[in-house]
Amino acid sequence: MAPPRALFRPDALAGFGHLSRTLALATAWTRAGGTVDVDASGIDDTWRRRFETIGATFDGAARSDWCVLDGYGNDLAVQRRARVDHDHVLVIDDHGSLGAYDADLVLDHNIGADRGDLLGSRYLLLRTEFADEPPDRPPPGRRVLLAPGGAPSSSTTATFDGIAAGLIAAGAGLVWLRGVDDVVATMASADVAVAAAGVTAYELCRVGVPAVLVAVAENQEPVARRLDDAGAAVSADHADSVDRTVETALALLDDPDRCATMTRVARRLVDGLGADRVVTAMRSFLLDVRPATPEDLDLTWEWSNDPDVRRQSFESASIPRHRHEEWFARRLADPEGDFLIVESDGVPVGQARFEGTPTTLGYLVGPASRGRGLASPLLVAACRQHFRRHPAGEVIALVKPDNRASVRALDLAGFEPMDPMDGALRFRSRAGTT
Repeated sequence: MAPPRALFRPDALAGFGHLSRTLALATAWTRAGGTVDVDASGIDDTWRRRFETIGATFDGAARSDWCVLDGYGNDLAVQRRARVDHDHVLVIDDHGSLGAYDADLVLDHNIGADRGDLLGSRYLLLRTEFADEPPDRPPPGRRVLLAPGGAPSSSTTATFDGIAAGLIAAGAGLVWLRGVDDVVATMASADVAVAAAGVTAYELCRVGVPAVLVAVAENQEPVARRLDDAGAAVSADHADSVDRTVETALALLDDPDRCATMTRVARRLVDGLGADRVVTAMRSFLLDVRPATPEDLDLTWEWSNDPDVRRQSFESASIPRHRHEEWFARRLADPEGDFLIVESDGVPVGQARFEGTPTTLGYLVGPASRGRGLASPLLVAACRQHFRRHPAGEVIALVKPDNRASVRALDLAGFEPMDPMDGALRFRSRAGTT
């Protein structure tokens, strides 16, 4: 079986943000076993090398399992051409700017996003280094990070130069985020930041650096405002003077309690796993889901008695054949439940069961298919099928506390944690969220 192929088409001329988040998604795609092709007119040598480092090619012609479009010129005509040329289409947009979509998935990873399929900061496309746990912050030292963005305009540069002068005059130390190799460590070295409200704003949230956000472009204004509303940052209105921005940064330096609160809120918003969640959704479309049939009796019995499955089940004893036959017949006869077999290239790889009130999910990946990262895409594919029958439904999954693999799979599949009950961890998914 050939590895799944994705073609990425970022607008290389619209700013580093599009290239950065495309690289983040492409990197996660390769980690999941996929291959990457890039079609980016005008991409410079530096960014080209970054994509080549993850094994990307620049052919841009072959049919792909996925075509990923990221740019403000991707109108309906562009999307529909991509649909003809490729098996699936993912459109990345900001704040609904494209207006209309014809795609399998629409991603808007901005806080407060409300148009599309994969919405909000849980799907943030951040570079690989932001997936790790943020480093410890140093003791307070009145250090301010200045981050004007990847390719600041002359007016933005002048604004940040003015901010720098004001901070120096007030005795603050400066750390510039430009030309550095270790972005995370550089961010973590500062007490507060003054930053453009692009992708850097979300990176600062992940690291936990309280930030004053300056909207240097119109599409950054909602980001600054919504992060301010959430208590994760402070928005410096684009009409504010340099002096007021300096005053706001200095006030943060003098308010450690507020900074600590902002750090907690920001890290809850951004956990660095957004690209993996998007890849999970993409991979789910490469799986086929069908109802179980009587011919699946033997296979499901073998799967259910697998030692790893029994160990993670709440009833760990092996299942006699006659009991499985009775249970299997009940499941097939249940008009409200769904007993689904998930396949990859025509080969069964796992199962998912939806039964009872409230609807409870049980799932497994077959022993021969483990180690391929299929659990989370299997969950998404199965839930999508179930919610077609139950469009207003809700699903609950119960997991043993020590089953870390299942906890991660449910998280990547879009399930939300609930309060534990009777020694079990509980997770929930609603129609339209998985």
